[in-house]
Amino acid sequence: MSRLRISVVGLLRAKDIEFSSIVQIGDSLRLTPESLIFAVQRNRTFYYGREGEDLDYPIFRDPIPSPPRREPVNVRFINESPFIKVGAIDIQGVSVSGIVQIGSNQGIDAESRVKHIRQFILEGKSILIGSSAAEALKVHTGGAPAESEPIIRDKV
Repeated sequence: MSRLRISVVGLLRAKDIEFSSIVQIGDSLRLTPESLIFAVQRNRTFYYGREGEDLDYPIFRDPIPSPPRREPVNVRFINESPFIKVGAIDIQGVSVSGIVQIGSNQGIDAESRVKHIRQFILEGKSILIGSSAAEALKVHTGGAPAESEPIIRDKV
């Protein structure tokens, strides 16, 4: 970082800060919030008993590709004051690896990976909806259903 500046904040009010989010007043070298979320939504309360134990889904293990840096960028800043002045900020919420910073930093590497499964249980059958349905059923039962169709099976 070049010349550091002093952050002066009159008021910062944040209602909700959740899931690896950061609120920072001042400088930092690098901010790296990370959230891995596994969510199962059902229309009725029902638990298989081992949910969340084996999160071997590709979304949690595959690397995130970085865009290639093709050309250098020359940047010049002229800060006429050694202060970053803020009167008041009112934040309703910061969630899932979000960042609010009043200050400087050299880099941000935020990551959020969410696996959301929706399951609807109707009259003795359960229906998994969405692209994760086949994957979820395979994890829970060891089966391999056909792709891109709603999956219907007997309730466990």
